[in-house]
Amino acid sequence: MLKLMRKNNLTRNLVLAIIIIALASYVLVSFGQAPPRAQGDTITRIGSTALKVKDLNLTVKNLRERFQQIDPDTLNSIASATIINDAIMKEAADELGIQVSDEELRDFIIRFRRGFSGEGEFINKEQWAEWVRFNYRMPVGAFETYVRENDLTLSQFRNMFSHAAFVSEAEIKEAFVEQNQSVDIDYLQLNTNMFRNEVDLSDERIKSFFEEQAESFKTESLRKIQYVFFANEDYQETAVVPEEEIQAFYDERKDNPPYHIKERVHAKHILIKPKDGDSAAAMKKITDIKKEIDGGLAFEEAAKKYSEDEANAARGGDLGLATADRWDPKFSEVAFSIEPEMVSDPVETSFGVHLIKVVEKRPEERKAFEDVKEQITKQLQNRKARELAREQAQSFQEKLEVSLDLEALATEFSVEVNSSEFFDQDPQAEIDDKIRRNANLARQVFALQNLNDFTGNIDIGRGVVIAKWTEEAEPRPLDWEADQARIKNMASAKLAEAYLEQMVQDLNKKAEASEDGDFGSMVKDYSFVKSIDVKKLDGVSALNPPNALGVADLTFDELYEASTRTVLGPYPGRYNRQFVLVFVKNKVEPNFDDFEQEKAAIQKRLKQTKGFDLMANYLFTKRQTLDPNGEKLALVQAILSNN
Repeated sequence: MLKLMRKNNLTRNLVLAIIIIALASYVLVSFGQAPPRAQGDTITRIGSTALKVKDLNLTVKNLRERFQQIDPDTLNSIASATIINDAIMKEAADELGIQVSDEELRDFIIRFRRGFSGEGEFINKEQWAEWVRFNYRMPVGAFETYVRENDLTLSQFRNMFSHAAFVSEAEIKEAFVEQNQSVDIDYLQLNTNMFRNEVDLSDERIKSFFEEQAESFKTESLRKIQYVFFANEDYQETAVVPEEEIQAFYDERKDNPPYHIKERVHAKHILIKPKDGDSAAAMKKITDIKKEIDGGLAFEEAAKKYSEDEANAARGGDLGLATADRWDPKFSEVAFSIEPEMVSDPVETSFGVHLIKVVEKRPEERKAFEDVKEQITKQLQNRKARELAREQAQSFQEKLEVSLDLEALATEFSVEVNSSEFFDQDPQAEIDDKIRRNANLARQVFALQNLNDFTGNIDIGRGVVIAKWTEEAEPRPLDWEADQARIKNMASAKLAEAYLEQMVQDLNKKAEASEDGDFGSMVKDYSFVKSIDVKKLDGVSALNPPNALGVADLTFDELYEASTRTVLGPYPGRYNRQFVLVFVKNKVEPNFDDFEQEKAAIQKRLKQTKGFDLMANYLFTKRQTLDPNGEKLALVQAILSNN
């Protein structure tokens, strides 16, 4: 969002975020793992501190070893911020007169040298010198100077903020309560399809429900936009694909799908899982099932009746069409060796014991270049057209950030300025005839804070949209003829929620009458609920919130305040048409007899957290003085990106 991105508070938050990540990574790589002092070209200075190319490379190397899952661009950003922050902290430490005494250095080296075995073995002087030379490629004296000027000095700098942070008795008690109170819960995640037979969702019922409660069927707040649309199709004619590029594309992929497809088998199976490792009992059961099939029971009916593959049993055990590498090797060996319509003898795999029926076999296929040339050409042409559209949209946005004149730039770029209808964030809401529905665009438009703000580039698949929020309006009532699809979705959700609300009331009555308070027993009378649907989540707390439930607004406090053996909900789940019921099974309350024992550790943790925040803010302010325009940070990032 162009205007919003220029506001100081957002920029500050973004910089603070990268500072905090960088500081966290610094803490992880310091003490005992400091890189050797780099001797190389100085690329820039932060105050009097020189930043050198080798410093950058060593920082990236250390971070890469510890954060292997982070993509290179993010890693380079963190490394750049780490280098800059280290230099800022050195400058600040020098200004504050922070010095490391010989005694502090000696104590650290002693601890360091004792850390080479689990029993605290102290390595001798020769071993110490050899270890430093091998790992840091410098003599002991130079290494100890490095430790003094970097790790220990910066450690004192960080500790200064923790020592300065004030933590009240009330904050310590609050933190003690947070880490010592928890809730154990059982929960159900129910999709409306599971209980569709329990709720009348016919068109007649939905229409009558709408008519009964028409006043509650409204849109959300509405917005209108002006926008430019860089459509992929507009760049098709200029997206020329050379012959050699088409051939190279095929050559790189000709041994893989969709140009080369291995032999495939369409199979069905019946699975019996060993109970408590008793494979003999599973083998006997599958053998008995095989006898029933040989006696005339249809394989598909046997799968529905007996198979313990819950994902596929209802479909007659159908596994679909697959290559051999998609299944267990023992399963594939049999499936690819028998003929269609045959049923195998029992097959034991890591999943259990199977019977396999082959429906169809398809031989290996390889498509020649000439057969797929036209298809590849179209694919590459579409890709190039997409790239051209995005390049034009990026150029447009860069100029828009300066001019803020949508109409003038549209003329310059020869694109049309479109005006939408009023729309809201509902997935069924039509934006206009050109864009139709697009949840991502609607979400970003409604994230704008001020009238006449712009979005950034929004990729809607068919092209890129840049939009300006121009008008807003109050919610309007829905109309049966114009909004029927949307009304049906809303009514279905309301009727399903009403059914679940009654279910919650009934379950709470069962909970009151239950002696053991077992949630699984309470829901067994509902035919659409299987025992596997009841999930457990123990130890939910303020520090371990119930994120697994997928409920956006459910907090730990709400769970903790509820009485035990109470069913809560229904809550809208993570996905469309999903609801969650929660059974509060048990609560653990803090034992204040342990408060004094835990107080010191809690206070230390809180002071470190507060100190970390203070330091991040200090570094942000200091950076505005030492690198006000971010030029030095950008230079470091550019060097890392080009390495």
